[in-house]
Amino acid sequence: MTKPMNRSKSKRKLFVRTPGGNTVTRYKRRKKNRLHYSSISHKLLRGVSNKPNIPKSHRVPSRKYAGHLSPDELKLVLKYANRVEQGMMKLEDVAIKYRKYVKVELKE
Repeated sequence: MTKPMNRSKSKRKLFVRTPGGNTVTRYKRRKKNRLHYSSISHKLLRGVSNKPNIPKSHRVPSRKYAGHLSPDELKLVLKYANRVEQGMMKLEDVAIKYRKYVKVELKE
């Protein structure tokens, strides 16, 4: 009987032939979903590759918060940061989900 920790669908059964000629069962953890999602709206980010063997400059777009925020969300963050900086809005008036990124923009 297998160990309880290996009785999960997150483990993959591998049948491996040993040098002695026997076949043994090994368990390997399945790879998780490597897709990139926006940290605010949790939408799939386009233009971000998952392939590890290509250079980083080809995997991630070269703009602020690439791989973290979608372009529409970035536009809102920059707009809110600009308004707070010019005194048209207070930081407390910014939606909570954008506030973290607006604070970073104000420090720069």
